[in-house]
Amino acid sequence: MNIEDETTEGDPWSVLPIKTRKYANECKEIVLSNRKINKLINFDKFENLEALWLTNNKLERLVDMDKNFRLKILCVGNNRITTLEGSLYHMKFLQMLFLNNNKLRNLDINLMILKEFSFLKNLNLFGNPLAEEPEYRNRVIHYLPSLEIFDRHSNYLNIKIFKGFKLFI
Repeated sequence: MNIEDETTEGDPWSVLPIKTRKYANECKEIVLSNRKINKLINFDKFENLEALWLTNNKLERLVDMDKNFRLKILCVGNNRITTLEGSLYHMKFLQMLFLNNNKLRNLDINLMILKEFSFLKNLNLFGNPLAEEPEYRNRVIHYLPSLEIFDRHSNYLNIKIFKGFKLFI
């Protein structure tokens, strides 16, 4: 077996100082960064989770997190994510989403998913193949006008410029 093929599970229980159902239910933030995780498990008891840090892992998809719909901050930069389909759909309250340096392609498909997040204020997509597509920045701003920060840059000036203009894409 190749060492790259081994499953490394990301389990939120592993970082809890007190491993009780009550403590898991009251937990608001989990950090599981830099652990070579390629599979998420046991997130179902963390229903009140508001911030999750999964940067610098080996995740390809965000699945088995359907009960984490209260998330406001999700940082999954520097992974291997290829699709936004899966549990992200349930996270309607996201305000900050870092997806930088992954393997996301096809901006149009991903924008159809991202435009459903009406509370989203801060989004990072840089370092993905979709960031090389024509009119990348303009298309994202058009579909996500509520963004205040996009790819680490303030979006205020862009919002002001686009008001009154119709962008045909």
